[in-house]
Amino acid sequence: MKKSLAFYAFLIIVILLTLYSISSTQSLSELLDVLLMADPVYTALAVLLMISFWCWDALIIKYLSQRAGIDSSLANCLRYAMVGSYYNQITPMASGGLPVQVWAMNARGPYGVSDASSILVNKWVVYQSMVTLYGAFFLVFNIPFVMSQSSGIYVWVFIGLLLNLIMMPAIWILAYNAAALLKVMKGIIAVLKWLRLLRWFSPERIEKGISSFVADLNRMQKDWQLIFSVAVMTFGQLTCYLGITYFVYRALGQSGLGFWDIIAIQSILYLAVHFIPTPGNAGASEGAFYILFKNFFPPQLIFAGLLLWRIIIYYFCLVITGMVAFYDHIILPRRYRDGRL
Repeated sequence: MKKSLAFYAFLIIVILLTLYSISSTQSLSELLDVLLMADPVYTALAVLLMISFWCWDALIIKYLSQRAGIDSSLANCLRYAMVGSYYNQITPMASGGLPVQVWAMNARGPYGVSDASSILVNKWVVYQSMVTLYGAFFLVFNIPFVMSQSSGIYVWVFIGLLLNLIMMPAIWILAYNAAALLKVMKGIIAVLKWLRLLRWFSPERIEKGISSFVADLNRMQKDWQLIFSVAVMTFGQLTCYLGITYFVYRALGQSGLGFWDIIAIQSILYLAVHFIPTPGNAGASEGAFYILFKNFFPPQLIFAGLLLWRIIIYYFCLVITGMVAFYDHIILPRRYRDGRL
């Protein structure tokens, strides 16, 4: 009984956070006005890229699972990806996605805790590394274009590079330092147990699971074909996500810049804000978008562009992934209990 009450209390808190995230920034009428003025074809293409971002995430989980000898359907991998995306959107520094994904993969999937953790940590390390490389690539090869657009861009380039210089060594130390990994895994398990999302583990079972996790992660890190393949898929995933801005730009009737020009600016924005410790990078994302893209949109359209972009990457994401999380947490367990699965 206590376990059920704690779990439903946790769900209520999550729902309240979602509603607050949606309602605290813009009125519904403003969001509807922007959607009505935008070209529906380009808006649909932007939404399709957001969906493609989740599909790439699912393909990466599927690929890593296969390489670990675990058979999981693409549909289930998509569910894990979207559940993780939801909790990343509502927690500071996207810290909630990985623990809940571990729980979902373990509770209703063919994964042990150590298997799920090693797969997701590998994916996370490659993703964070690719964000830095992606932004640095476009910065280096598009310096004249990028620097000519806005004086404010220098600040965001500096912030992005500084944050990544601080965070990337920490990420790689975490990836290759067994002692650090053990501490992080114990922390994840402690959070899951506090949320009543895991069955009780004895200390011996925890140590055994963590040792297995470290061994799995070390094996994956020595597989350079695996790392390269995941990096290529992550490049496709990032291109989909960053390319949303181009179709927002076209949806509002603008055509002066090409796809890769917009990607160059957007990659710097993402490089600068993706470590900002607010849920969904709220505040920082909007400010950076306005500064970096105000020269590309007419003055009367810059706020419409910002809103349409935010609707797709944040509000749409919250609603769709929130529905998947509800299915995963409420509907799916009932289907298991009723014997329908």
